[in-house]
Amino acid sequence: MVKQKIATSDEAVKKALLRIYSFQTEDEKIQHSTHHTNGKGFNGVDAQILTSFCEQLLKKGWLSQKQIQLARKKVIKYSRQIFDWMKEDRKATFKKFGL
Repeated sequence: MVKQKIATSDEAVKKALLRIYSFQTEDEKIQHSTHHTNGKGFNGVDAQILTSFCEQLLKKGWLSQKQIQLARKKVIKYSRQIFDWMKEDRKATFKKFGL
């Protein structure tokens, strides 16, 4: 489900990219790299390019089609983090409503 959505939706790519970026520590965001082995955020290979994409997206609100295609290829491998995040969001929603 997650992989299919990323494969077919540019908006899903951007949302997933920003969510994974949110898992980066502040020092990793600043240095565009990965320093902590915590199973969250970008890996060392992707940190520099994907952090720059996120910064552009946050600053300018867009990515080029070429950037989206590259991000799509890279973000797919983080689908487990995205799935876990979606699961946690659902739990929080149920908890909010006492379910």
